[in-house]
Amino acid sequence: MRVIFAGTPDVAVPSLRALQASAHEVVAILTRHDAPVGRSRTLTRSSVAAWGDEHGIPVITANRPDAETRTGLAAFSADIGVIVAYGALLDSDMLILPARGWINLHFSALPEFRGAAPVQRALLAGASTIGTSVFQLVEEMDAGATFDVEQHPVDSHQTSGEVLGTLALSGAQQLVRVLDAIEAGGMESTPQEGSPSFAPKLTSHDARLDPRESAIMTFNRFRAVTPEPGAWIETSSGRIKVTAAEMLSPEPSHSANRLPVSVIVERDGQVFLGVSDGALLLRRVTPAGKRDMEATEWFRGIRAESVDVVSS
Repeated sequence: MRVIFAGTPDVAVPSLRALQASAHEVVAILTRHDAPVGRSRTLTRSSVAAWGDEHGIPVITANRPDAETRTGLAAFSADIGVIVAYGALLDSDMLILPARGWINLHFSALPEFRGAAPVQRALLAGASTIGTSVFQLVEEMDAGATFDVEQHPVDSHQTSGEVLGTLALSGAQQLVRVLDAIEAGGMESTPQEGSPSFAPKLTSHDARLDPRESAIMTFNRFRAVTPEPGAWIETSSGRIKVTAAEMLSPEPSHSANRLPVSVIVERDGQVFLGVSDGALLLRRVTPAGKRDMEATEWFRGIRAESVDVVSS
């Protein structure tokens, strides 16, 4: 089938690769406008746009598709549209543009975690499995009938970035299988069942680690917001971003598990954050305005026996 692909970030690129290797043809790409990146705020093509440029596929950019966008895409006479993390809703005029409408790869077992951050919200909730769904796009957010739903186990140490990287690969193959079945006429969609839950994008407020929470809750928050928007702590020595951390064994004999809550110390060459029922091992941090570094390097630069965490 002739496919219009809509997507923006890195997580969408494996689906493009899978489509390129399939019997289907990506005839056009829809992605969001170039966006400022890094401290220099340099305008940068999206990962999907860069892939399209590299492979000679026409790229149309729009943060919110309008009449001009529809006219441009209509010229490609696509059989079906495919969306993976595009970042905007499509209106009714866009939905009827391809002959067979649009299908969407979503990183949850719908109707769970509809919205922009399904993996992040699932990890924040302590999920041990996370689904992927391919569904028919409708105007209501992530509410269309599903063609296929898969469940995937999640390692207890994985961050949202790592989980998304894995699901992007398996989801790409799932997406192609659904397209093959749709073309062959052998796959019907099924209306979603059950009460939906929602997964709005996480904010910087969501990313603040609170040592008054339990170790597992603190670690799950770290996992959920890593790499974006990035876990952080306000300390008596300034704000730090936590870029690598680990859960400690709950073994009570470990001395770090007896730390005062909201205190950071170094013991036996490692840096620990005391939480309500134990401690979190801090591996790497980024102090405000500085480079990412080993937590031990940061702590020794403080030249203090301990550092207090400032609660909100």
